[in-house]
Amino acid sequence: MFKTIPSCHPCSKEFKTVHARNIHLSRHCPYRNQLQPKKRAKFTHPDDGESDQDARWDNGDDMESAMNAGHGSGMDTEDMDIGADEAGEFEGFAHANTQFDSMEPDQEPEPEHVSKRKRKLPARYEDKVVSNRSALVKSMRLRRVNTLENTTNPTSMTLDLNFQNLVGHDDTPAPLLNEHIENDIDNAPYTFYYQTEPDEFGVFKVFESSIPTVDPDENIGVNDVADAPTFVSNLGVDEPARSYSNCFGVHLDDNDKNEGKSDEGWAPFLNKSIFRLMDWFYRFPKNSLTALDSLVRDVILHRDFKQSDFIGFRAKAEVKKLDKYLGQDGDFEEGEDPNPPPDASPLHDGWYRTSITIPLPHARSKAASEKDAPTLNIDGVYYRKPLEVIKDALQDPSSASFHLQCHKLLWTRSDDEPIQRLYSEVYTSDRMLEMEREVRSGPTLPGPQVETVVLPIKLYSDSTVLSIIGNISLWPIYMFFGSLSKYVSLKPSAFGESHIAYIPSLPKTIKNAYKNIYGVSPTADVLSHLKRELMQAVWNVLLNDPDLIEAFVDGLILACLDGITRRFMIRWFTYSSDYPEKCLLICMCFLGEHLCYSCLVKKHMVIQLGLKRDMQRRVNLPRADSENLRKRVKNARKHIYVKGRAVRSDHVKEALGDGSWTAIVSAFSNVFFEYGFDYIKMFTVDLLHEIEIGTWKAIFVHFLRILFAIDRIQVDELDNRYRQVPPFGRETIRRINDNVSELKRKTARDFEDFLQVALACFEDLLPEPHNGIIMDLIWDLATWHAYAKLRLHSDSTVESFRQVTRVFGDSLRKFVRKTCAEFDTTELEKEREKRVRCTKRKNGLDTSTDPESELHQKRAFNPNTLKFHAMGHYPDAVVYFGTTDVYSTQPGEHAHIRSKRLWERTGKNRKFVGQLARQERRHQFMQKRSIKCGRSRPLRQNFTTNTEDSEPLPSCDPSLPYQMASGQRFYEEIPTLLASTKGDPAMNDFLFKLKNHCLQRVLNTELDTEFSDEDRRNLTFVSNLLYIHKYLRINYTTYDLRREQDSINPRTQPDVLLLAEDGEETGHPYWYARVISLFHVRVRHLGARSWNTSEQRMEIAWVRWYQLDDTIQSGWKAKRYHGLQFVPAESPDAFGFINPSQIIRAIHILPAFAYGTTSDYLPADSVARVYQSFENGKYNVEQEDWVYYYVNVFADRDIFMRFRGGGVGHVSTLEHTCVFETDAGVDEQSLPVYDKDGNVIEAEGASDSSDEEEAVEEEEEEEGSGNNDPNSDDNSDISSDEYLDGDEEEEDLDLGPEDGEVDDIDQLGLESLGYGNY
Repeated sequence: MFKTIPSCHPCSKEFKTVHARNIHLSRHCPYRNQLQPKKRAKFTHPDDGESDQDARWDNGDDMESAMNAGHGSGMDTEDMDIGADEAGEFEGFAHANTQFDSMEPDQEPEPEHVSKRKRKLPARYEDKVVSNRSALVKSMRLRRVNTLENTTNPTSMTLDLNFQNLVGHDDTPAPLLNEHIENDIDNAPYTFYYQTEPDEFGVFKVFESSIPTVDPDENIGVNDVADAPTFVSNLGVDEPARSYSNCFGVHLDDNDKNEGKSDEGWAPFLNKSIFRLMDWFYRFPKNSLTALDSLVRDVILHRDFKQSDFIGFRAKAEVKKLDKYLGQDGDFEEGEDPNPPPDASPLHDGWYRTSITIPLPHARSKAASEKDAPTLNIDGVYYRKPLEVIKDALQDPSSASFHLQCHKLLWTRSDDEPIQRLYSEVYTSDRMLEMEREVRSGPTLPGPQVETVVLPIKLYSDSTVLSIIGNISLWPIYMFFGSLSKYVSLKPSAFGESHIAYIPSLPKTIKNAYKNIYGVSPTADVLSHLKRELMQAVWNVLLNDPDLIEAFVDGLILACLDGITRRFMIRWFTYSSDYPEKCLLICMCFLGEHLCYSCLVKKHMVIQLGLKRDMQRRVNLPRADSENLRKRVKNARKHIYVKGRAVRSDHVKEALGDGSWTAIVSAFSNVFFEYGFDYIKMFTVDLLHEIEIGTWKAIFVHFLRILFAIDRIQVDELDNRYRQVPPFGRETIRRINDNVSELKRKTARDFEDFLQVALACFEDLLPEPHNGIIMDLIWDLATWHAYAKLRLHSDSTVESFRQVTRVFGDSLRKFVRKTCAEFDTTELEKEREKRVRCTKRKNGLDTSTDPESELHQKRAFNPNTLKFHAMGHYPDAVVYFGTTDVYSTQPGEHAHIRSKRLWERTGKNRKFVGQLARQERRHQFMQKRSIKCGRSRPLRQNFTTNTEDSEPLPSCDPSLPYQMASGQRFYEEIPTLLASTKGDPAMNDFLFKLKNHCLQRVLNTELDTEFSDEDRRNLTFVSNLLYIHKYLRINYTTYDLRREQDSINPRTQPDVLLLAEDGEETGHPYWYARVISLFHVRVRHLGARSWNTSEQRMEIAWVRWYQLDDTIQSGWKAKRYHGLQFVPAESPDAFGFINPSQIIRAIHILPAFAYGTTSDYLPADSVARVYQSFENGKYNVEQEDWVYYYVNVFADRDIFMRFRGGGVGHVSTLEHTCVFETDAGVDEQSLPVYDKDGNVIEAEGASDSSDEEEAVEEEEEEEGSGNNDPNSDDNSDISSDEYLDGDEEEEDLDLGPEDGEVDDIDQLGLESLGYGNY
C-alpha cells in the first residue's frame, strides 16, 4: 500500500534503490563494522564461550560476495522472507542459498605440522567512489574591491537563484547584490563570491561576481564519471527540449511532432525504414563485417522494418531530399561540383562558397597603394559562418551541459593542510577568469538585463593528406566549445568538432599567372609570402561578419533550450596548431632568430632551458600584439607594394624591427584589436608535436645514432628489449612488434610508448658514465611528460612541474656537453634516404651527381630548437589555459579521420572540396537525428572474449570494487588438483593457506589471526571444487575523480598493486603480486565459532608475491624505477590468497633486461607458470623469470600520481603515499596561500638558483651558445620557403598517419585521446 524508502538504519541515510543501500551498507556506512544481528544463525552452540554480542556477521567481503551472487541471479532483498525487525538491519545481507546442504568431508588430509606464514595479508583497502561533485548550498559573501578598474557590469551583478533540479537546497531567498550595495554608505564597487560545499574528496568551487543558473556538475554521480567501456550505463538518451528539426531550421507543427500519427518526424525521408537504411549508410563509409552486422541488426531485424517501405526506393533521390531539407538544393551528382552562390544556402549553418583576392608583390614594381597592386583571385573557398555554427550549438541538446560561469576549483586535502587550487577545464583556468573580468569591467551592455555568459571558442587547423596516391590533401578549420567538459567534448564518439572552413592551396597556375603580370616567375620568398596572405585572407572572410563582431562586443542574446534567455559573449580562447601553422597565423618567421610564438627569446638562448634567467626572460619579453607592431607591419607593406622592395629585403626587415615578424596583417588583429583583444594569447603549447614527436623523438633518434656509433649489436639488443615489453591496459601501452630502430611509420603514441618504458630498455647499453647520464635524462623527460599529460593539476603538481623543467634542463645540458661530445655520430639510414630524396627533388635529377652525398653524413645533436624552448612554457600554460589536453592538437588530428572518410564518398576529382562540404552536412544531420529517432549511440560497449574458452562478462556497476563472472563452467576438483601437482613448490600448503584465508573472511577476524586445526576442519568446500575464472575487473577512482577499470588476466596482464600492511619494514606503501589463478569456492563453516552455516561464495585471487629489492636506490631522488624480484618458491611467503577487493588496480611490471633471466625462483613445469609472453609471433608460457623487475611508474597518469602522491581522487591512500611526496620534494615546496574566496594572499617564493645552475651558466657563457656544427640535426637552416614548398609534408608522409592519427575510428575512445589511461 505504501512504498518503503530504502534506508540505512545505523546512519539514517536514505537511498533511491535497495541496491544502492546495499552498496552503502557494505562499503560506506561508518557503522558497517559494528552491525550486530538480533538473532544468532542456525545451529547456535550453547557451549560456546562467545556471547551474542561477540558473534558478528561477516558484513564486509562475504556480504558483498553474497550480494553480488544474489544480484547476478536476479535476487533482491525485498524478495527475501525476512521479518520486519530483521529487515531493518539485515536487508543488505543477501545469501545465495539459505538451505543447509549435506556436508561433504574433505578428501585431502591436512598436514600435521606446517610452518607458520611469515607474510601477513595486505592492509585493508577501501576505494572511495564518486557520488556528487557539487552542490550550490553554501552562503554567499560580498567583498569590497579597492580599485575602480574592477567595477562590475550590473547585468552580471544580479544574483539569480532560480536553480533548476536542486535537491535539498535552502529555500530561503537570498537578497540581491544590489540591496547590499544600496545599504552601503559610499556605494563602492563589490566583488561577489559564492562557495559550494566540499564534496567527499574535499573539492569545492568559488564563483566570482555571479553564479550560474545551471551547474552541470551539480548532479554528477558515479555513472557520469565512469569512463571504462565495460561499465554499465544508467544514462539514457534524454528527449531534447525542442525537436531536432527545429535545431536545423525546420519548424514542425504539433501534429507533425507526433510520430505516431505522421512520419514527418523522420523528415526528409518517407518512413522509418528508409531513415534507418540511410543512417546505416552514413555510419559505415566502408564495407566490413561490423557494417554487415549493423545492417542486419539495426535495419533488417528492427521491429519497424517493412519491405513495403522500399517500393520505388532510389538512393540518389533520397540524397537529394536530404540536401533540399538541409538547404542545399540543386541538381548534384557525386562527381560534380555544387557551386552554390554565396547566398544560396537558406539554412543558418549551411556551407557557402566564395573567392578571395591577394595582392602580388614584386621587387622593383611600384604601385600607388597596396590596393592598386595586381591581385590573384582564388576561387573555391568553402566556409560556414562561425556565428551560425555557434547559434546552432547553443540550440543543440548538448548545450545543457555547458558550464555558464568560470570558477576556481579548490581542494582541501585535510583540515590541517592549506587549501590548494586545482586546474583542469577551460572554465577553471586563469584565462577564462581574465575574460570574465574584462567583460564585467567593460562598459554597460545594451539590451535586456539577462544572465551574461562568456562562451570560450577553441580553434584548430592543420593540413591532412587524404590520399598518398596523387598527394591529395585537405586543410580544414575546426571549432570546439570550451564550455563543454573535456571528458565529453574530446571523445571521438561525441563529434565535438565543427567544420567551419576548408583553406584552399595556391593554384597550380600561380607561376604562369605571376609571369604573365611581371614577366618573371615568382621567387621562393614570394610564394611563401602569398601562402601567408592566403591564410589571413580566409580568416578575414570568416571574421569580417558584422553579426559576429556584434556578438563579440555586445554579446549574443539567445533563448536557450531550458527557457532562459542569456547573453553569450563570444571569446576566442585558444588556437591549436603545429609550429609551422602557428607561424602563418601569428605572422612570424618560421624558425627565425626569435623563434618562439609566446616570447621573444633568441635562438641561441634555448640551451638555457630551466635556468632562472631563462624563466625570467619568458616573463619580461612576451610576444604580444600592439599598436606599434601594427604600424611597423603597415610600414613594411608600404615598402613592398608602394616602393617595390623585395619581401625579405633589408628595408622590410628594418621596418619590421626585432621579433622575427613578417609583413602580414593578422585577420584577428585587423578585426578585434580595437576591442582590446590580443590574438597572440590564443596560441599555446602543443604536446603532441613539440614533445612526443619533437623533443623526445630528437633525443631518441640521437640515442640510436650513439648506439650505431658504438656497435650495431647494441641496436639489435635495444630492438629485442622493446619487443619483449609487455603491453598494459586497453591500448595504454601496446605491444611493440617492429624494430624501433627502423622508425617505420611511427606516430606520436608510438613514441609515447617508447618513452614510458625507455628506462628499462636503454639500461646498460652505453658504458659509464654515459649510461648514468642518459638514464637520468630519460627519467627526467618521462617525469616531465607525465606532469604535462595530467588531466588534473594542483598547486603542488604545478610547482613540481616547474622544478622538473629546471632539472630536465640540467640533464639536457649535461648530455650535450659530455655524452654528445664523446661520440662521432652519423645519420641513420632513414635520415640518409630522406636527405638524398630531397636533394634529387630540388635538383630535378634522377640520380645524384655527387656520389659522396649518397654516403652517411655526420649528424650532431642540437638542443637549440623551438621544441626544447617551448618546454619552459608548459607549467604556466597549465595555470593560464588549463591542462594540456584542453588545447592539445590531438583531437584535431582525430577529426581528420572523419574528413578522410567523408572524402571516400566524393567523386575524388579536383572539385572534391565542395562535395566534401555537402557530405559533412549530411553526416552531421544523420548523426544527430539518429540519436533522437531511435538509435541511441551507446557510450560504452560490452566487453566479451572470443577465445575458445570464452567467459563473457556483463557490463559492470562502476560503484562496485570489482567484478568476477558468476558462472561455474570451468572447475577443478581440489583432491585431484592436489594429487596431480604433488611436489610442485607452488602447491606447498595450498589447502592449508586456502582454508586460513577463507576462515579469516568467514569469521571476519584480524588479518594476522592464527587458526587451529579444529577451525580448519570445521570449514568445508562444497563439492570440493574450485570454480576457475578467466578475468577479473578492478574498478577504481582515478586521481582526477573519474571511475576507471582494469582487466586482470593471469595469462596476459596479471600484475596487481596492493596496499602494504601497517609497519612495513621497507617503508614502501605498496605490495606487488602476479595473479596466477582466479576462482571462487563455495564454503560452509560449522563449529563453536560459527555464526552462519549456510553456503557462502568466496571469490579469491591466487597470487605469486614480488618482494622489493632494497639493494638499489630507487625513487624520485635516485631517478630510477623501484626494483622487484620474485620470492623464491621454497619460501612460505612465495604464494598466497587475497580478496579481490583489496586490489588497488593493475600495475605495469617491466623486466630488468640488463640482468637476464633465471630458473632458480620457480621450476619451468610449475602449475604457477601461466603468464604468456609474446615471442616470434605467438604466445608461449614463460619458462624462466627475469632476475629483477621494475615498477613502471610512468605507465599512465593515475599510476604516476599513485607513486608521486597527492592525487585528489586517491583519498584512501593519501596518507600512505606521503613517503613518495617527501622523496619527490613536495614537502619543501612553497605554495600559494589562499583566503576563503580563493584569492592568493601570499605568493609562492622564488627559489634561489643552485650552485649547479650557476656553474652551468658560467660554462655556457665560456663555451658559447650551443652546438654550431653545420651537420647538426637542427632544422634552423631550413628557410620558411623550403618548408612551405613541401619538405615538411614529405616528412609527415614518412612518419605515417598525420602525427597522432590512428587508422580506425571505431577503435577510438578515451585511451586513444589520452583519457582514462595514456
